[in-house]
Amino acid sequence: MSEVQANAVVRQAAEQGGADPWIAYETVLAPLKAGACARDWRTSRRTIEYVFVRDEPSSAAVSLDQLISEAKGLGDQTGEQRLDEQKELAAQLGLVNLRIVQSLPILLAAIGYSRVRPAPQPTEETDDESKAKNPVALRPFAEQSNKLPIYVAENTTEAFFYELDPWRMAAFLSCNLSLIPPDDVLGTKPALLAWLINQCSPLLEKGEAHLVLAEFEKNNGDVVHLPSALVFGVVHTLSHVLKATAHRYVGIDGDSLAEYLFPGHFAGLLYVSTHVEFTLGGIDSVFRSNLTQWLGSARDYAGRCSFDPVCSDSHGGACLACLYPKFGCMHFNRTLSRAFLFGGQVLGRSEPIVGFWSPHVVQEAEKLRSKSSVNKTAV
Repeated sequence: MSEVQANAVVRQAAEQGGADPWIAYETVLAPLKAGACARDWRTSRRTIEYVFVRDEPSSAAVSLDQLISEAKGLGDQTGEQRLDEQKELAAQLGLVNLRIVQSLPILLAAIGYSRVRPAPQPTEETDDESKAKNPVALRPFAEQSNKLPIYVAENTTEAFFYELDPWRMAAFLSCNLSLIPPDDVLGTKPALLAWLINQCSPLLEKGEAHLVLAEFEKNNGDVVHLPSALVFGVVHTLSHVLKATAHRYVGIDGDSLAEYLFPGHFAGLLYVSTHVEFTLGGIDSVFRSNLTQWLGSARDYAGRCSFDPVCSDSHGGACLACLYPKFGCMHFNRTLSRAFLFGGQVLGRSEPIVGFWSPHVVQEAEKLRSKSSVNKTAV
């Protein structure tokens, strides 16, 4: 709802509710509780985390729009123009609602260890197979009072928060899977987001989706859900491209940056994962003054790999030289490809992808936006 509509609902409920205004609230909102809005969001941990990072005051998130408004209020025309240009460049990449999170709470937990020696050793030979030790199996710490200890350390760090443009994402699904959003969801951004969430509901339940399933996923009865897998591929690939280019400008080694994705909400975080008592403010500084170079280099970086054409032709557009970092990937470098952005072949799909950054998808997104404007005018 818009703010005006929400206030109208409150007034109407207050007038009709009498002793129990919640009954009136439920009556007014009942027609809207369908599809994505019918979910019990309290059961979705990733959704709660997403809202916390974006809206909780203690995370001290500052949006690019806020910085633009501040520059305008101060009469800083140069700063306002620079920030507007950064916002426009982000929009060209399909990124919206950019924020710097100044106090992201993280928890480092050690459950155990996988090996003692620097390199994995051969499986220990023994007559009793039940006592044979896997060379890289997780070994928990020694029990204390019949409990397994988990050692933790809490810290706050800085992060870069971004969302993907829902119009561009809808166009991406339309071009690749002929999933065309109906006209009645094109009137508002929330309605379009609700439609997108319904198309990719497995992302809310599992937090990831892949074109090539692992053996354990097949054994669990999982199947490939194409809309979710393609959306996850875009969200995941964009995260790795931003991570790979960030270290040039934020003054932090790439291995000290990590991702945290909210694929069911088409958003993600890049945060400083080094566990220190303070942060240097590198991401904050870049966000405020040098975002243009970071985002500009991201597109250039994603366009080529030192192992091309082998990488793009044989490995689906992702390898150690471009999109596979050594550390910091919460999804073990699965469902990654530069083809999700520029178009081409990806592993696990016979048909080529129409890329998220391709002109065809950009043009389709503009068509959807124009339909939205027509719908608003008609209303």
